[in-house]
Amino acid sequence: MHHSTKGDRQPRGTNHVAVRATPAQALTVAEARAPAILDACEHLRDRFLFARLLDTRW
Repeated sequence: MHHSTKGDRQPRGTNHVAVRATPAQALTVAEARAPAILDACEHLRDRFLFARLLDTRW
């Protein structure tokens, strides 16, 4: 805001971002639990989505 500083530039702080030492691992589902997840889906679209995700893994 130029009008509040009357043209004088104000020093700005820097933002530091922490970097993970190891990459995060993807969550996986055990093959035995897949039918339970599909059966728990109330909507057909959700069941289809999970079925497609499970098919791409195996």
